[in-house]
Amino acid sequence: MMATVGVKSSRAVGAAAAARGPVIGFFPLLSQSAGELVVGEDDRHLDFRVAILLRTGAAGGRDLVVVTVVHCHNRLGRTYLAAIAPFHRVIARASLEQAARAVEG
Repeated sequence: MMATVGVKSSRAVGAAAAARGPVIGFFPLLSQSAGELVVGEDDRHLDFRVAILLRTGAAGGRDLVVVTVVHCHNRLGRTYLAAIAPFHRVIARASLEQAARAVEG
């Protein structure tokens, strides 16, 4: 549905990203360094970045830090972000819990 107004589907993002280089899930890998990955995509309506950092925490434990940044270019970008935000929070939380279990175990 969103593709009809110019918002890329996850399938389109993944296919385009894979043609350009490495992907994580369906997001293009933009940069990588020791303990940190940055994925993201630019669109005419919004740009987003997700930074994932694995660092040594207190008492030798490990912390997984995830930061999401979205820059909306226009009203459609803001509307799209408002529509997906509640679902994004649920999916992001579940993904982080799954990642934490994988790191711990």
